[in-house]
Amino acid sequence: MSLTRPAAVMILAAGAGTRMKSATPKVLHEIAGRSLLGHALHAAGSLDPERVVVVVRHERERVAAHVEEHAPQALLADQDDIPGTGRAVFCGLSALDATAIAAQVAAGAVGDTSIMETQVEGAIVVTSGDVPLVDGDLLAGLVEAHAAQGAAVTVLTAEVPDPTGYGRIVRDASGQVVAIVEQKDATDEQRAITEINAGIYVFDAAHLRRALAQLGQDNSQGEMYLTDVIHLARAEGGHTHAHVAADAASVEGVNDRVQARGRRTCAQHPHHRGMDARRCDGRGPRHHLDRRGR
Repeated sequence: MSLTRPAAVMILAAGAGTRMKSATPKVLHEIAGRSLLGHALHAAGSLDPERVVVVVRHERERVAAHVEEHAPQALLADQDDIPGTGRAVFCGLSALDATAIAAQVAAGAVGDTSIMETQVEGAIVVTSGDVPLVDGDLLAGLVEAHAAQGAAVTVLTAEVPDPTGYGRIVRDASGQVVAIVEQKDATDEQRAITEINAGIYVFDAAHLRRALAQLGQDNSQGEMYLTDVIHLARAEGGHTHAHVAADAASVEGVNDRVQARGRRTCAQHPHHRGMDARRCDGRGPRHHLDRRGR
C-alpha cells in the first residue's frame, strides 16, 4: 500500500528546555550522531510531505541555522509571545498558508485577488523536536490510520503502567477520542485510564484552522492548548481517532540530561523498539515518559 502523502509536517521546536541546564538549546543536543531536531527532521522527510515547517522561538538564530544546514528546504515559523502548543501550531499553519499564496504568485497568478484565500489542504502532521525515537515508520502508521479513519484529528497515544502526571485519553463507547484530560483536571475514574497522549497528531488542515481560531487562554497556565482542538473538532461533527503506539518507549521525549542518556542508549541499541521503557530513561518507572499535550 502506498503511503498517503501529508500536505505538511510541522515540528515544534520553540521551547526553552530549561531542565536541560545547558547553554545548548535542547533540540540541538545530540543523540546517536544527530541532534534531537535532526531526528525529527529525518523522520519528517521520510513521509515525503509537500512541506516541512519548524516552529522556533528560544535561541531562534541557533536553531534556525541548524535547520537551514540540515534541511534547507524546510520553512521556519516564529512563535510570538502568546504561549502554548496551540499558538505554536497556529504560527506554523500561518506560515504554511503564506507559502501556499506565494507559490500561486510564483506560478503567475498575479492580479487574481482570490489567491489571497489560498490555504493548505490535506493532512498536517504535528510532531515535536525532542522525540528522537519517533521514526518515519511510526509517523507513517499514524498518517495511514488517519486516512483510513477519515478523521479530523488523529492523536498518537501510548499505554503505560503508571500514567501519573500525563494527559489521559478519554474515549466514548465507539472508540472515538472524546477529550484529552490533564492530570490536575481528571476525575478519579479518568485518572485510572492508562492510555496517555504522546503529543503527536495528524490534523485535517481545514478542521485544524477553524479550531485554532477558537482557542483561548482561559486556563490555569494562560496558554493556548492544542489538546482543545479535540473537543472543537467533535463539536462540528469531525471524527477524532487515537492510534496506539506499539511501543511506549518509542514516543518518549527528552526533558533533561538524565533522559537524554537513556534515549541515547535506546537509539544506539539495534532493537530499541523492543526495550522496556525504563531502560530508555535511567531513572525508574515513574519517569518513563515526559509530560505532553498542552
